[in-house]
Amino acid sequence: MEPQPEEPKEKPAEAEAGSGGVPIGTLVARVIRRNPKTFDALRYFVFLIIFTVVVFNAQGSAFDTSPYLTTANIRNKWETAFLNISSAEDWFDYMQSIFIPTTFPKYWYNGDAIDTSDLGWPGQLPESYRLLGSVRIRQLRVRNNTCGGVPSALSTYVPSCYGAYSQDKEETASFGRFGRYTYMSPGDAGGMSFQGQAGTYSAGGYVIGLPYLAANNTQDLAILVIKRLRDDKWIDHPTRAVFVEWNLFNPAQGTLIVCRLLAELPASGGVLPRMYLRVVRAEQLYPTSREVLNITLDAVLMALLIAYIYIELRLLMRLGLAAYFSTFWGVYDLVNFILFFVSFGARFTALTTAAALQFPPDGGSYVPYDNAAFYVVQWKNFMAINAVVTWTKMLKYLRHVPFMEYLIQVVFMALPDLLQFAGAALFLFVGFSLAHLLAYGDEIKTFQTMADAMMGIYREMLGDFNIDAMVNTNKVLGPALFIMWTLLATVLLLNMFVAIVVDSYGRVPPAPSPAGPPPR
Repeated sequence: MEPQPEEPKEKPAEAEAGSGGVPIGTLVARVIRRNPKTFDALRYFVFLIIFTVVVFNAQGSAFDTSPYLTTANIRNKWETAFLNISSAEDWFDYMQSIFIPTTFPKYWYNGDAIDTSDLGWPGQLPESYRLLGSVRIRQLRVRNNTCGGVPSALSTYVPSCYGAYSQDKEETASFGRFGRYTYMSPGDAGGMSFQGQAGTYSAGGYVIGLPYLAANNTQDLAILVIKRLRDDKWIDHPTRAVFVEWNLFNPAQGTLIVCRLLAELPASGGVLPRMYLRVVRAEQLYPTSREVLNITLDAVLMALLIAYIYIELRLLMRLGLAAYFSTFWGVYDLVNFILFFVSFGARFTALTTAAALQFPPDGGSYVPYDNAAFYVVQWKNFMAINAVVTWTKMLKYLRHVPFMEYLIQVVFMALPDLLQFAGAALFLFVGFSLAHLLAYGDEIKTFQTMADAMMGIYREMLGDFNIDAMVNTNKVLGPALFIMWTLLATVLLLNMFVAIVVDSYGRVPPAPSPAGPPPR
């Protein structure tokens, strides 16, 4: 009998994918078969996509640079020169020679007079911003004898003393010739308290409105107002802050820009000038048909969020309160949900606040849109924090994937040691912050307060420092503190951190391959 030829043997699956490989379809099937919660991960990924679209809608779009270009342009026109003022006289010069001609232009660049259709477009024509309402100037003052630090022996040399601003020291009595400048309460002035560089200021004050007329003499009338304030010595010893506030609208982009120039005159002397801007889409305050679609998408996201809360509540009822919050992800979910509700609370507070404000305003009135814009900005701030929390939460749904589970175990293995290490590093961090505050705080802005000093030495760890300024300030401690801190931070602390993570990496058993055990 002739021997029958052998039938060809089937090639192993590894051969189909190359040497030692596994077909992609087989790998995915095995991962799904071994991890039944893969569907939960896919469902959460859809939630992430919707959340990301909502984030893009909050900003405008993922690729829209117009908010940045808007703020850069406005700062270039109004802030650049404002930052150079250092006295009350400089403030009046800036208002007369720069602010008013820029805000109320009356000539084209070729010398032609502006016609009626171009009035109310500040920023030197041609420009894209429409002035909404009037420009408001507001001053905050303090009462006499509010210092509390004058020795009795010097009382004859210092008969009057005006301390740092606080709302309990704020002056409300009329001043000027015949008491012409009267105080306006925060409720009547509108707006909200504002934090500057040297203090937090109330929404009230002594308010002056610049003329708003659709005529070419608006600039001249506004300059007359500033000249009268100068003649009356409107800014004097009790003055602690001067605000210049106005609103702009860009019809091409639909953006509302709340502008504020703040010149602070702290008790330490000098002037601290800065411009503050809030740029929001007008439809975020006064919805159009397109914004209604965005609000609908927000509602869909909230509905999905409520569904996830329901799932977690069922888990909490099954495990019990103590057991649920004893896990990391239980606490993490709670923080995530709170951030969602706070952010959407700010979102809808902005809508209700704006509904109470006149839009557009009368020509001669200033409307404090900053109140509503503030909540839009806070909505974006909380969404920014929650973007990190929400996307990182994907690890919760991927922790059943072997490699991801391995990484998470490494992190949790290192966590106790890292917390102890952070506690020990904190003592060094605070000690060197105090040392930098005392050694350089009087002369280097980076270390002027304890908070600034802590941020300053953190920046030193990353290589951002000005060693020349430190040496010039203190020739002994300057180089000594710098060398000691950089050696401890970069050589010792960072290497110890890496060592702890590497040690935990070695203590965790390696993750099994998702393709299964190798063939025998």
